Amino acid sequence: MRDRAPIDKLCWIAHHSTDGCRRRRKVTNQRFSIVSTCRLALVASLMFASMTTSAGATAQGRQADVLQQSAPHEEPVRVSPASLGIDPNAKLIDSDVPVAPWRMERLADGSARLTFGNNLDAIPLSHDATHFAEGEGSSPPVTAAVLDWSCQVYTLWPIERLGSYLHAEYEIDCHNVIAHRDGRQIERDSWSGWRPYTNFAWRAWRYTVNIQSSFYALCDGGGTYNYRLRVVSQVQLSYGTVQSPSWYNGSSRHSCGTGVS
Repeated sequence: MRDRAPIDKLCWIAHHSTDGCRRRRKVTNQRFSIVSTCRLALVASLMFASMTTSAGATAQGRQADVLQQSAPHEEPVRVSPASLGIDPNAKLIDSDVPVAPWRMERLADGSARLTFGNNLDAIPLSHDATHFAEGEGSSPPVTAAVLDWSCQVYTLWPIERLGSYLHAEYEIDCHNVIAHRDGRQIERDSWSGWRPYTNFAWRAWRYTVNIQSSFYALCDGGGTYNYRLRVVSQVQLSYGTVQSPSWYNGSSRHSCGTGVS
């Protein structure tokens, strides 16, 4: 076979080299397209997995919230009256006045609520009560048709010292009664039991639903004792007068001496 002319050789080499380049470029483009497609698929898969995980976590969180909200409330524990500051056997100033049925509750924030009336079944326990005690009282059954009546006594904290005074606060709400009044006294502890620090005193009869009381007693220094507030509430009804049991708030320790005793 006769040798090609120099120009023909150059053209043949150029022609076949160009085709080879084109073929290699085509294969390379195909490979790049495949790799790009795989990468896009991988990215999409990871994004879907992330979204699914996030959605699952959110759903689990919502389910946990629902379970927490729907969890049953713990029932309050019945305890002895004395552990909640009630002494049914305490000597009352007006011992001839019968004591109404009552219920004492200790609430989750540390405060207390005393309820007394003729139909405690109609008054549910506080939703945040942790402990409670109940008593039947000593008032005789009433045969006359009367409206349900009740009173509630609230206290927040034990006695505190403010400068030269011992201070305590409480509040009374009464419904369907003619009038109500409260008597109070501060007591101190001793080796022989609780003794008066102030004399017991009744306040005037009130004809409003609510009584708010802020009680002060002089603290002139002296020995250190535990002090507590005693409260008794009386109500006038169409068939007579009844009262609550003696109720005591939590005690606190101060250096205020012996008081009247």
